[in-house]
Amino acid sequence: MLYVILTALGFVASLFIQTSVIGALGSPLSFLPLHLAIGCVILHRGRMELGMAWLTLTPVASLWIGFIIGTWWSYIIIALFGPVLVLRIFAKRSLLALMGLNWSLYVLFSLLNSAFIAQPYAMLGWGLLLLTISILLINGIQQYTRRLSKRFVLVRHI
Repeated sequence: MLYVILTALGFVASLFIQTSVIGALGSPLSFLPLHLAIGCVILHRGRMELGMAWLTLTPVASLWIGFIIGTWWSYIIIALFGPVLVLRIFAKRSLLALMGLNWSLYVLFSLLNSAFIAQPYAMLGWGLLLLTISILLINGIQQYTRRLSKRFVLVRHI
């Protein structure tokens, strides 16, 4: 229950950051898909239901918070295609599998939205580079918090 509440708060916070902070940046940095990257990380390493809900509720919440890059049906397609990739192709819980999942879903997302975006090639090129950097940063934060939690939390085996 606590994980679901924290995920919901993270959803709203990352959507606010995506629409207000990242959307206001200049051309190369405005292609950073932070909200999509966090959704794919939850889909791959967290609970698959929460990751699918993250990706499908993004266009609905973006109408309330602010507009984001992409169409509503592109988020639905990657939310349906993501679990298939997680279960069939990127089943390992490694960094390379996470990066492969994110790259393939982002390429699919950018191809679905190439007709609606002014600079589709810049979105694909800069988006993949910034996606890789954000995934490495998210993975580093997860490993640091895992090490920190092992230091301060006593786990007893029964």
